[in-house]
Amino acid sequence: MDIQLYVALDLTDDPPVVVIPKHPAVDAGNHRLTWSPIGGTTFTFDSFDPNTYPFSNVVVNANGNITANYQNRESKKEFPYVITVVAGGIKYPSSIVEPDGHIRTGGSTIKNK
Repeated sequence: MDIQLYVALDLTDDPPVVVIPKHPAVDAGNHRLTWSPIGGTTFTFDSFDPNTYPFSNVVVNANGNITANYQNRESKKEFPYVITVVAGGIKYPSSIVEPDGHIRTGGSTIKNK
């Protein structure tokens, strides 16, 4: 199933990259996720992390979108991720990453049903 998500940059928000929906719930099975900028945005996509299970085949198109395969094999689990965009030469994340590499709770996730 294809799932569309949207990305905006709001410098008054913390974190400044907003993903809509922030916590989509997906059914069991394989999915193709696409993150696209909301119209009128002035950023480019920089990175997506992690490119590990349940995410795979992640493609970051700087001036387009981000696509990834997503495998939902574990029910009622939530998987965080970080999208980083660049605007005015500055990088902005969708979630806060701790110095030890763990993604802080409260950021963008994919939720398994």
